[in-house]
Amino acid sequence: MKKELVWGIGTLCGGLFFAAGSASAQVIVSSPGPADGWTTHYRIAESLDASAPVLFDFYCKSMLQNAFGECQVFENNSADARLIGIEMIIDAQTYGALSLPEQKLWKSHGQDAVQFPDFTDAEQSLLLNAFRSTYGKFYLLWNPALSDLPQGLPSLIPSPASAPPAAALAAPQNNVQVLSLGTKGDAVRALQNVLITLHLLAADMATGFYGLHTVAAVRAFQKKEGVTPTGSFGPKSFAKLRVLAGSE
Repeated sequence: MKKELVWGIGTLCGGLFFAAGSASAQVIVSSPGPADGWTTHYRIAESLDASAPVLFDFYCKSMLQNAFGECQVFENNSADARLIGIEMIIDAQTYGALSLPEQKLWKSHGQDAVQFPDFTDAEQSLLLNAFRSTYGKFYLLWNPALSDLPQGLPSLIPSPASAPPAAALAAPQNNVQVLSLGTKGDAVRALQNVLITLHLLAADMATGFYGLHTVAAVRAFQKKEGVTPTGSFGPKSFAKLRVLAGSE
């Protein structure tokens, strides 16, 4: 089966995609092709910078039926919406087989407030349950809120490089949890990401477990910053990290 696609050929920039005048050409495109099959549509609010989250429209194929899916991300769902990014989607089993440095580049969909506007309530419930067990790598090509044309370099959302120090230092100094050998959790992982950024810990060591490697990295940080090198990360070490991050 074939379909016809009519492209306007104009004089502006001499390109196929710029229609200027009445000249046109008919291009016969065989179907199916890579442009077909983007049938799963969902919406998620994403924070592209420090501003409030913005709702974007994702159009995907091979999503949830296979271990790997692809999405085109648009600024909205209007006919002239601009393409702003792409997202790759994998299931939990595929994610678990990735190396730790690679896992840090993927975002869990477990907490996303996602909408499937083209499906019934029953279908949405099934899709949502499946979607929450997936992981996405979202490449932002450009931010239309900042410019009318795609300017700047593409980036990952959220960016691994945007991890703390700042996020790890959110708690007030008087209410800081002391992290030490054997501690587990997100606070430990945030600290490890900071130590990796400071080149005191190997890139694959953001495990969320405060082991001997983390103790050694913390001691190195404490010696450098003039804190007694206990290997435990408490209020004095947090204070030094805040100064380093420029938050104090």
